[in-house]
Amino acid sequence: MKPVRKAIALDLGTSLGYSIGEGLGAGEVRLIEAGRKKFATSNNVTRGQRASIFLNWLSSIIAIHTPDRIFYEEVKHHGKQNGVRAAHLYGGFQILTELASDRARIPPPLGISPTTIKKHATGLGRADKRQMIQAASKHFPGVEIASDDVADSLEILRTGFHLLDQKT
Repeated sequence: MKPVRKAIALDLGTSLGYSIGEGLGAGEVRLIEAGRKKFATSNNVTRGQRASIFLNWLSSIIAIHTPDRIFYEEVKHHGKQNGVRAAHLYGGFQILTELASDRARIPPPLGISPTTIKKHATGLGRADKRQMIQAASKHFPGVEIASDDVADSLEILRTGFHLLDQKT
């Protein structure tokens, strides 16, 4: 397998954070793009339409940036508030991420636990949103962190490259 030079990191959800960067080795990442994409529900959009919108968006990002890998936060438990709805949405987006990777002929996405991401970012496996935003601001100086979703995606990107660097 060729070394991962470019990756897309996703914080999957209705308000999705994403970042695209190049791994330079030794924990260094060059950021190409970061942002937030909303896949909010409305009465006029079915779940199937929302899935199609997500898949089309992700496929276009893959086509434009030609990543070697996709990283995402692999959530195992959803909170009690809106837990079932969030789990359904997350599972759908996770499967569509795998489908988009397969169609683009890149290796399966690398799911990373929230604890691993938070510990790598802050040294604390249970860091809160504020701490994650502070960590992303420190690790990506000069980048405007528009939301906790973007902060999470930036730290998913760093952690994914870190984990792959450890394997080589």
